[in-house]
Order: sequence, then C-alpha cells, then structure tokens
Amino acid sequence: MTRPQAKTVALLLFAVTLGVYAQVASFDFVSYDDPDYVTANPHVTTAFTREGVAWALSNRFNGNWQPLTWLSHMLDSALFGDWAGGHHLVSALLHAVNAALLFAVLAAATGAHWRSALVAALFALHPLHVESVAWISERKDVLSTCFALLSTWAYVQYTRERSPALFAATFLLLAFGLMAKAMLVTLPCVFLLLDRWPLQRPLTPRLVLEKLPFFALAFFFCGITVMSQHEVGSTADGSGLALAERLANAVVSSVAYLGDTFWPTGLAILHPHPYLLETGGLPLAPWQIAGATVLLLVVTAATLVSRRGYAWVGWFWYLGMLVPVLGLVQMGVQGRADRYTYLPHVGLFIFLVWGSADLVTRLAGDSAVRARALKRAGAVAAMLVLTTCGVLTWQQSRHWRDARSLFQHAVAIHPRSPTLHVGLGEVLARTGELAAAENHYRSALAVDATFPEAHTNLGGVLMAQGNAADALDHFQAAVRSEPDVLETQVNLANALAALGRTEEAIARYAEVLRVTPNSAEAHFNLGNVLLSLGKLEEAATHFQAAIRNDPALAQAHVNLGYLLTSQGKLDAAIAHFQEALKIRPNYVKAQEALRHTRLARASQRS
Repeated sequence: MTRPQAKTVALLLFAVTLGVYAQVASFDFVSYDDPDYVTANPHVTTAFTREGVAWALSNRFNGNWQPLTWLSHMLDSALFGDWAGGHHLVSALLHAVNAALLFAVLAAATGAHWRSALVAALFALHPLHVESVAWISERKDVLSTCFALLSTWAYVQYTRERSPALFAATFLLLAFGLMAKAMLVTLPCVFLLLDRWPLQRPLTPRLVLEKLPFFALAFFFCGITVMSQHEVGSTADGSGLALAERLANAVVSSVAYLGDTFWPTGLAILHPHPYLLETGGLPLAPWQIAGATVLLLVVTAATLVSRRGYAWVGWFWYLGMLVPVLGLVQMGVQGRADRYTYLPHVGLFIFLVWGSADLVTRLAGDSAVRARALKRAGAVAAMLVLTTCGVLTWQQSRHWRDARSLFQHAVAIHPRSPTLHVGLGEVLARTGELAAAENHYRSALAVDATFPEAHTNLGGVLMAQGNAADALDHFQAAVRSEPDVLETQVNLANALAALGRTEEAIARYAEVLRVTPNSAEAHFNLGNVLLSLGKLEEAATHFQAAIRNDPALAQAHVNLGYLLTSQGKLDAAIAHFQEALKIRPNYVKAQEALRHTRLARASQRS
C-alpha cells in the first residue's frame, strides 16, 4: 500500500466510524453516572474556573485520579453547555480518531496494511464498544485509548530511530493516558510483547531495563488508584466476596468476553455479578468454571508453544489488558462490563486477523489459483462481518438515546436484576409514572428482599401516593439494612411525621443532625414538623439552617416566608419569596405567596 493509499484508508476508517455513530448527536444524558460526571457536577458545568481546574487536578472522585478526563468534560461544558449531543459527538470523534490511529500504529509496526486496516475496522465497528463511545461518563475510555495509541506509535518509532525525544514522548503520552484512566497500567507489558513481534528485538536484560521508567510510572498510578479506592471505600461492594469467588468470576468473564466478541447480543449497561445478590446474578456452576479454565489454559498453552509472534502478542495483549478490570479486587457491583473490552479487544483482533491470514496461506499451499480464490472469499467474509458489526453497533447505540431506553433494554436482558429494576424505577418516578416505578421496585425486592435502595425508593413512591403507613415499613427495612445511611433515617422521620407520630419524627431528625449537623434536608423537614406544632421560633431556626447549608433550597425560602408572614414580618417574607423565585422562576407557590404578601403589605400601609 502506498502512502497516499494508506492515508485514504485512515480517512475512510475515520469517516465510516463517525457515520455509524452520528446518531449520538441527538441523544440525551443518562441518569447513570452522567450527573456525577457532568450534569450535576458544579466543577464541570462551570467549566474552567480556577477552583474547577484545581479540583480536576487534585480530586480522586470515585477512587480514581483522572484529571485529563475531568478537563475534557469541562471543555465540553464550555463549548456545548447542557447540549448532550455535543458531549456525545466529542466521544464519537475520539473513537473515530482511535480507529485511524490504530491502523497507523499497526501498519507502521508490521508493514501489513490490509491486515492492520481490518483490525482497526473491527475495533471501530464492534458493538461491544458502544458503551465506551455512547456513554458520556465513559469518556475516559476513548480519551485514554487515544493517548495509549499515540504512546505506542511513539514507541514503535523510537525502536527504529533510537531518539531520546521519541522515548520521552512515549513516556509522556503514557502518563497522559494514565491521567485519563489508570487501566493503562499494563501497557508497558504490551511494549515488551511488541518487541518480540513485529519489532523483532532480541529479548535481553537491556530491553527490560529500557522499560523501567514505564513500569515505574505504571506502579505509581497503581499506588494512587489503590490508595484512592481505599479512601472512598469503593472496594466495599466486593468486601464480602471470597478470593475463590473473585477468581471464578474473572476466569468466566474472560471467556464470556470471547463469546460476546463472536456473538455480540445481550449487551447491557450492567451484567450481574454471580455472587452479589443485589445484581441478580446466579452463582457459577462448577462446569462453567472448569470449562472456562480449561479453555483459557488450552489457548494459552497453544500460544506459548506456537512460533507465531502475532499469537503471542494478540493473546497476551488481550489477557494482560483485561487484568485490571477482571474484579480480582472488586470495585462496584458488576460482574463484567462491555466497556472493559475496548482496548483489550485490539489484541484479540490481531490474533484473529493474522491467524486467519495465516490459515489462508496454509490452505492455499503452492497453488496460486487456490490462493486467489481463498483471498477473494476472505475479503467477502471480512466485508460481511464488518457490515454486520456496523448494523449491530447502530442498533445497540440506539439504546443509549436516553435513560428510559437504556434501562428498559437492560431489564429485558437481565430481568432478575434488582439493581436494574431500581434504575428503571428511578427513571419512571422522575417522569411521574409512580405505579410503573412501584412495580419495578417490587420486582427488585422479589429477588432481594433486603435491597435497601429498593426499599427506600419504594417508600418514596408510596409517600408520594399518600400511603405513609406502607412507606414507613419500607423505610424501616432500609434502615435495618443500612443503619448508617442518613438519607434513610430522614425518610423514616418523614414517614413518622406524615403519620402524626411527631415526637418520634423529631427524635429521628435530631439524631441525624447530631451526626450531620449540616444536613439541609433534615433541618428543612424538622422545621416543617415544628411549624405544624406551632413552635414558630424553633421552626424558623431550622429553616434558616437549611438555607445556610443549601441556599438553592427554594421550598425552605417559601416556608420561612410563610412563617414570617404569620408573624407580621412582611418585608422579610417578601425577600424570601423573591429568592425562591430566583431559584425556581416558575414556582407557582412562591408566586402566589409573593402576590398575597405584597397585597397585605400595601393594605397594611394604607
């Protein structure tokens, strides 16, 4: 392939990839992580303030230090504001760039342009990668991979030119990638694999010593990640999992990803963990664990004895890049995740594409006619596979158009998952579909009767329907499961207050405020109870505390305004009604209160 032809292929890969994902421009944010990463994160939405940049550089949100990811979200917010389509398009553009970069890296390293193009096309169009591209919160996947591929390209050039500048560029680009997502910690091992094939560098102690700066950088980021995860308790979800259970899930997941590669159906936002009841998983059968173990051992052994360098690189790239996300240290509740295949898939596609080409050569033998026929058949098969992948990716992407579609699809795939039923219930509750939300919360409890989030949310729906008695039962169940979660204590107090058990409610609120004196919600609700009892001064004190801790709590301003009106302090009341309307311009209750209070003041003055 000539240089102009190679450029044309790279541009074609970019254009086709972007075309397949073009529909994301019309997609919305989703309720799963997007509020934390963008829509409800004031550091991101206010974009490049001094405080925001300092937060991005120092914050270890969710136990991960990823400043470049945060800065990319801030840039999106500065450019697009709350238009979700702009955020989506940036991720799609990065994915298209990654496809072109992957082709460039493999072509430069191997000289096999068409095989490199096929690997890049599979990477670009495989439906397992939709989650990384169409989920705004997974910007870290596409961004870190962009830097990983640039770092790999610089490394390939360094091995040929031996330039200190290229070595420094490799190191710096790897550091940038790790600052987007720490999953790249095994990339230095990939560099060692590339030394064997296709770079053909003899394995010597010097070759290993050469990688020490890269390994030191990876170990540094491993330390930051482990320390950060421990600080925020992100490993708590898996603290009850035995080592044998984590190992079993890791082995079976490695094989499940292979199955999803060849038959990419049943993809969803969450795949239940087999040993965590709240996800709806079922414990793995011994035959599943044994079968997956045997398959991995057989393929690994065959690779080790093989003289095919591409097999070494492809297989161990796949396994090695998966290691950080196999749940050996469980973080979160998922058993596996489609997004985890984003970069590991490159190795698997190398294994498959070069292996297929090798098989064609062996079958052709010395026959030129047979070789041409097999190559034509291979080209047709490749086009069919890529077309199928493109269609499946287009269809899978559509599930990400909004939160309702996303969770409805996921529940259809995993109907036993309490976590997914709760997620869909929350979406329905926000749109006022309380009966439908209630059904999903009850479906969650049918599988896991102690699931605290399902009890909490079901209690909230029942309260909204005026059924405080049943709501109380579910809030009590949530408190029994999670006694240290203050939100459940506040919910329980709210239900007690609604049932007229005011003394018990006041005691609950007081306990919450003893532990968390800055809880605006507890102050506000306690103020409401005290107001109903006619304890105006105490109620005013708590409404004022609620406003101090959450100045945007419009209801607290309105309730305090009502209280001040009853005391004849009309000017102060008007000020609070006006403040509520600054926060919520269409707040009808505040509008009416302001109008009546102004009339009362005018009447008083006349």
